[in-house]
Amino acid sequence: MINTVLEPAVAINFFASLKTDSPFFKRDVLNIILLNKEIHTLFGGSGNFKFLPIKQVDIDIISTFENPDYQWVPGDLNTSRVNLLKYSFDNDLWFTPYLHEYNIEDYLIDVSNTHPDCLNHAKKSLLINNLVDFYCFFEFPDIENSLSDELLSEIGNFKESNFYEAFADGLIKISENLDGHYHLTDENIRFLRKSLTKLEGRIVEITKQENLVKVDIDALLGDGLSILSSGILPGLPLGTLKELFEKISNIREFKETPELRFCLALSILKKTIASNVEDSDISTCPICKISIAEIEQLNEEQCHELLHNSVGEKCIKHSVSYLDGRKKHRLIGKGLLKFMKQ
Repeated sequence: MINTVLEPAVAINFFASLKTDSPFFKRDVLNIILLNKEIHTLFGGSGNFKFLPIKQVDIDIISTFENPDYQWVPGDLNTSRVNLLKYSFDNDLWFTPYLHEYNIEDYLIDVSNTHPDCLNHAKKSLLINNLVDFYCFFEFPDIENSLSDELLSEIGNFKESNFYEAFADGLIKISENLDGHYHLTDENIRFLRKSLTKLEGRIVEITKQENLVKVDIDALLGDGLSILSSGILPGLPLGTLKELFEKISNIREFKETPELRFCLALSILKKTIASNVEDSDISTCPICKISIAEIEQLNEEQCHELLHNSVGEKCIKHSVSYLDGRKKHRLIGKGLLKFMKQ
């Protein structure tokens, strides 16, 4: 379970974004909603906003300043930020700072100078937000345009299920494996994608061994390139994924491996999101959908086929990297695909 303290600017954006039609900060809103079981803020009292419990932070933030002035709101936002971080650390909570116009390195320097015992906590809090964005929204680049009541309701149902517990526990475990990092490097991203592919493969192996669902897994695997491009588990219907989670939960390896539970819960979450967003908000770029690990499994002919079939379907980023790889580096086939994924 993940409970987070929101810096005041983040909380204001959160509440305002849910009450307006503007897409501004909507992605941050979804990040907060997906990640947290409850949020803690400096204002607004306690209660529920939509389906998300809210608690008021039990701290007089002004009194934490060296020279508190109760006649006006202090302008030293950096001090309030690190003091709220300290509060979250002392109360076993995560922390979401407002850093859109603030250098992350400067923030970490402030933390190191004032509360060095909280530095690793600050990094982990930044990292776990990056993990949510990476895992959940990579295939939905314009999801902020689809922040509907229906989507929020389905996310609420997800968070009331044991799928959310597996999702949150897995995120925490993954963040611990990346201890010391506060953002995802290209190397981290390649590692996470490769790991996710392996986890999916292991779940499929267990499913076949135990005959857990009625879907013909071998038939799906026989689809070859299309399955490699979209992933095996996301190719299963939502109802089948949920059924699989319940049945596989009785198997010891699955129960004792947070990463496996996370992988299946993530597939359920992404399928839930995909069912409640406009088709135009889902990335159709085949390069976006395939991982480095999946590219390694392709032969040169399959790589050429994927590149040829993706003409006109690539996103702007991968269209540019395609031209760059061909013209500047004279790459083709698998080498070009791997370059485009960097």
